[in-house]
Amino acid sequence: MNNIDIVDMDILRDEALAAEVAIADFEATVGEFIESGAGDRETALRWMAMEETFYNRQCVEHWVFDRGFLFTSHGKAVVEELMNVVTFEEFDDE
Repeated sequence: MNNIDIVDMDILRDEALAAEVAIADFEATVGEFIESGAGDRETALRWMAMEETFYNRQCVEHWVFDRGFLFTSHGKAVVEELMNVVTFEEFDDE
């Protein structure tokens, strides 16, 4: 293993740790929304995303990306959950 490989492994480890922290923070926020009246995960996700405008899947993925864990299995699962929760707007290119 050379120095570049060691640096790459350090970067991967740091990114994995950052994603774990982001997931924990996200799930804590979901819990806070549930406790604040959402009642269930689906409603909590809807409330969390309701200020955002979604036109397509890419917008949903960007929303999860902004929370720091899109490129994880948890991120992919949250995208799928949101695809069934958010309201999609028609794109007006005028």
